[in-house]
Amino acid sequence: MNKHVPDVFLSQKQNSCRRELVTIRGFSDPTDQVTGYRALLYDVLMWQGLTVETSENIFTIMWKERSYYLLFWPSHRETIDQKLGLKPVNEILSRNQAKCILTASLVGFTQDLYNAALKANGQILLLDGTDIDALCGMEWSFSQMMDFKVREMAFYGQPNVNYLTYSAKQREAKEFEPVLTSLETWLSKGRETDAEMFREDALPRWIDFEHNVIIEWPQFPEALQFISERPEHPQALIISGAAGSGKSTFLYTIGYHHLLTSKAPVYYYNVANLQMSNIRIVVDEIINLSEGSMVLLDDLHQRAVYASKVIGAILSRNTKVKIVAATRQPYFTEAQDKLQGPYGWRSFEVKRIDLEPSVIADKLISRFAHRTSVHLSQSTIQRLKYDVGQDITVLGWVLRHIETDKTNASLMYDEAVVRYRCKPLLAKPELGAEALSLLYTIAFFEQFDVRIHEDYLLKLGFSGRLTKNLLAMGYLTQLHETLGIGHANLARLYIRTLDKHTDLSWMPAVVHRLKAVTGKTPTKIEEIKIGLLDTYFDQQQLDARSRAILNVFYYFAPNVHPTQLHQDMIYMVSAIERAMDLLILYFQRDPTGENSVSNSAFMCQVFTKLGRIDLARQALDFILAQQEINKNDTAQFILDPLRITTVKDFEEIRKRAALEDQSPDDLTIELLNRVYSMQDKVCNIADQVDFNQFHQTWLSAMVLPSIAAVYGKEYPRFNQTLKTVLANQDQDKGGFYPLEFCWSTARCVTNLAHVGLPLDSSPIVGGRDWLLRLQLDDGRWHSPDWRWNPDEEMTAMCLYALLRAGLAYDHPAVGRAKKWLLSRQRQGCWNNNAHDTSHVIEALNALSFPLDELREPLRFLERRVSTDDWYQTIIGKERRQSLEIGELANVLLDVETRYLFDYVRETLVSE
Repeated sequence: MNKHVPDVFLSQKQNSCRRELVTIRGFSDPTDQVTGYRALLYDVLMWQGLTVETSENIFTIMWKERSYYLLFWPSHRETIDQKLGLKPVNEILSRNQAKCILTASLVGFTQDLYNAALKANGQILLLDGTDIDALCGMEWSFSQMMDFKVREMAFYGQPNVNYLTYSAKQREAKEFEPVLTSLETWLSKGRETDAEMFREDALPRWIDFEHNVIIEWPQFPEALQFISERPEHPQALIISGAAGSGKSTFLYTIGYHHLLTSKAPVYYYNVANLQMSNIRIVVDEIINLSEGSMVLLDDLHQRAVYASKVIGAILSRNTKVKIVAATRQPYFTEAQDKLQGPYGWRSFEVKRIDLEPSVIADKLISRFAHRTSVHLSQSTIQRLKYDVGQDITVLGWVLRHIETDKTNASLMYDEAVVRYRCKPLLAKPELGAEALSLLYTIAFFEQFDVRIHEDYLLKLGFSGRLTKNLLAMGYLTQLHETLGIGHANLARLYIRTLDKHTDLSWMPAVVHRLKAVTGKTPTKIEEIKIGLLDTYFDQQQLDARSRAILNVFYYFAPNVHPTQLHQDMIYMVSAIERAMDLLILYFQRDPTGENSVSNSAFMCQVFTKLGRIDLARQALDFILAQQEINKNDTAQFILDPLRITTVKDFEEIRKRAALEDQSPDDLTIELLNRVYSMQDKVCNIADQVDFNQFHQTWLSAMVLPSIAAVYGKEYPRFNQTLKTVLANQDQDKGGFYPLEFCWSTARCVTNLAHVGLPLDSSPIVGGRDWLLRLQLDDGRWHSPDWRWNPDEEMTAMCLYALLRAGLAYDHPAVGRAKKWLLSRQRQGCWNNNAHDTSHVIEALNALSFPLDELREPLRFLERRVSTDDWYQTIIGKERRQSLEIGELANVLLDVETRYLFDYVRETLVSE
């Protein structure tokens, strides 16, 4: 806004513009509305102090000393019903050298214009009706709009983020501290004068700023050559290796040499800390670094999709920053696919260097012998190397203790844990076996790279004081709100040792705590491990489940020949992690789910399952902002197409129903005969059904689980929304409005059961019986809008609703529906459509289908997760639904984690 305008004048101007908008919206002639919008927009831009020239429907705007062209659409009466396409934009581009063209359309955009904007790198930005409305109403200024849209384009490559997204992000805006750490600070320059090879915290830094680098890898010259080059294309250097192979110290060494040779700053960041809330901060800090700066990104495998977005955004705007990252070998193929695939909207090249820890193990032992007076026999050396395998982190940890206690030069790994870590705790009465049982619990999860929250320990009955004591003594490390041992391989060493040494009295303490929580008394170590999994994962930490299973493969069974089951699990973990990361990134780009209440509801449910209540609450708050409370204390949605995307969907559904009215197919006639007698009746669904009421019923049922999950069923809005759903049930027939559309009743029954209504209550029993009545003889369900919602989707939804309502697996209706659905499967999916396939998988999973029978459909969904537009669903050219990312993520979580968790249990028992 104009900085020289007093606030009181600004407020008066905003009120004036809002009144003018009400008048414009009230014009009956669409051409008058367009003219009114254009005139008001010109007035507002001039009032903000911008230099504006107009020529018909093109505005030329001077902003930040550059010219911007705003193409306003529709341009005249003949284009009122035409979406803005690429041709008018190309005409402007051919005549003018424009930094940016703003395509402002009240009636939408064609796909070719949207595709062109995606490839235009910010030269074409799309302004929809909400943007224009907000500009004309002075809800945001032209400068605020441009800053936001340019920034979002840089981060996500999305030219069409709108004012609703802006306002949602403004509500969540927070101030954050810088996140990058200089390498000097990270390596304790000036505070540590000796480069300790082996530390109690399991982080051998191997560098000080006085004595240089202790050990260098043979691949180091190759890395130095790479970072010294000036590539033609954006590039990142990836260091890969097994867990404990020294990837982090390789990063430190590269950074140290870069400091010495270039004098340019070097920064370190652990990608495991990337969250939706700080990804912008990381990118902002890095793109503003000076030329030649280096950024070291550690543990890329922990957040590969996030990291690719970060790297892609950085290299699209600042190719003069050198990026070196580290990731684990087993993850690298997957991580590389993510980096080079469609996830980073700006592509870049990857240079990979693999580390061989066995070479470094030799150098470490040799260096140890050289710098200490401890004599290691050849048998001890061979035993150390044999036991360490690929794990030089644990090798360093043991050598440190050998150096400390020179009388035990032949001490091995398990013995070192017992002597230097376990027995000192047992010697302290205030710690004792309780402390060992707590260490076992934490180490059990960290061997899978799963750091647990302290509230889980409290749930098991461990005291907060005990945790604090172990933190103070260096036994535990803390990251945000999670606890760990310090390294997954060190945790494995603890578990291996304690499993062998039950004589240390740790086992009864764990058994006692599990019994208090579960009521079961484990008698074997395997039963303790399963008990820990059960009690932790019953909190629905689904992200933890997927990470746990991946590490089961590589930690517990590294030499097992991959079986089909192994491969299934790997696919599942990859799909779930990609889905979760993409969902959060998508939500960060647009917290409104593209103004879709249903999509926001599904995303809210996923975030709740992931324990991300902060994101769930943000998604739900958008939903609740679209409701208003009626005098009868019911909640109704404001069905404004500028605020709720599905308003347009229901208009399309009405059009499909109108087509059916003209020439109903045999299945529709059979359906309507079940709803009411069609004798002497004309099919007139489009006029007979109140589609706004239909929309209200469906939306209200959709959001009930989200309100219950985030704010609880005591929250007033839950009961107000529940009243709306129940008010739309036909008390005589049991179905929910409208009776002709089975999917309205299916959604209501499913979600009423989800929020805990008794299965014998009249809403659920009535809805169940109505669905049974609507089932056709061949086992399917049919809807008058079958051109939009095909029978495969309808049948899966209704079958799932019946199962949620308590219908027995062996009920004839279930058997007929299952048989019909399986007969419609083609090439591992239904209708070649992710949306429909996910509904069928959800229903068959509710029937406890074995993995072998769902393998192909799950692979189909997982392949769809491998594209950035996987939430878009298309059947031919006739049907394009609103975004489905939240719904598909829910299905993947609920179905695949069941198989993953079962496999974890079986693997633990077999090991």
